[in-house]
Amino acid sequence: MRQDQPEIEFVQFVDGDCEVLPGWMERARECLVAHPEAGVVCGRRRERYPDASIYNRLCDMEWNQPSGEVKACGGDAMIRAAAFEAAGGYDERMIAGEEAEMCLRLRASGWKVLRLRRT
Repeated sequence: MRQDQPEIEFVQFVDGDCEVLPGWMERARECLVAHPEAGVVCGRRRERYPDASIYNRLCDMEWNQPSGEVKACGGDAMIRAAAFEAAGGYDERMIAGEEAEMCLRLRASGWKVLRLRRT
């Protein structure tokens, strides 16, 4: 996977309908450096317009999960390249839930998934 740039340590994934807040990249990288057991770090996803519809509100409620060690991340996460590669990346057969499935494989091989608290 990293044959062209083997020095890459971390990869930031972002869903196409999401945005990264200022300061996130530095904070996520610092966390991964400080916690070598962590394969993935994510933050608290927020719906930009939670009052726009019941669906927006439900998404925002579903994403309101505690910080610390978690079972899975969403599509917006910084992943340790070595962990991603060792897990075989995302399963291309998955049409949804590919992040949770990959996190399951990462955790099974000893990596941790961390959710950072919003500062």
